[in-house]
Amino acid sequence: MAKEINVGMVGYKFMGKAHSHAYRDVAMFFETETVPVMKVICGRTETAVSEAARRFGWEAYETSWEKIVQRQDIGLVDINTPNSTHREIAVAAAKAGKHILCEKPLAVSLAEAEEMLKAAKETGVKHMVCFNYRKIPAVGLAKKLIEEGSLGKIYHFRAQYLQDWITDPEFPLIWRLKKEEAGTGAHGDINSHIIDLA
Repeated sequence: MAKEINVGMVGYKFMGKAHSHAYRDVAMFFETETVPVMKVICGRTETAVSEAARRFGWEAYETSWEKIVQRQDIGLVDINTPNSTHREIAVAAAKAGKHILCEKPLAVSLAEAEEMLKAAKETGVKHMVCFNYRKIPAVGLAKKLIEEGSLGKIYHFRAQYLQDWITDPEFPLIWRLKKEEAGTGAHGDINSHIIDLA
């Protein structure tokens, strides 16, 4: 029987919704050694995060990520916040002995990413960056064909990522469009998927 891990998730908007859906449904699609238990979700606005907890199926909510990191019953901290906040949350989670699942891009600089990795290695926690396209069946098949040598030696890889939902002039100004919070622009937000798949 699969063991359980209590999840504390920081961030409840776009990716928080996606991760909540994944936690609820992962066992329907994949064999898992560990079953996530949706313990607590965190956001800065109490009315909004309490509604997200209710809608997404979380047991509780918090408005302080520090409280989630300090909870003894939490085994995994899932970080779905603006990129500029990843390092602080991840380092604190590692120091508290929590496993870490962090949305991409991992950090806004190499130095921050190295600090996060160092904290995880020093404490021995498991750590992972979310690259969801790895589980797309076509990507899995391509990987298998490459590893088997069925396609011969690969000399070149070309990819395009077409996304236009954020180009609408009426689209609200969100953190992804602010350099001080996103840090990396389209390169970290979209191109990171292509680099990961290469």
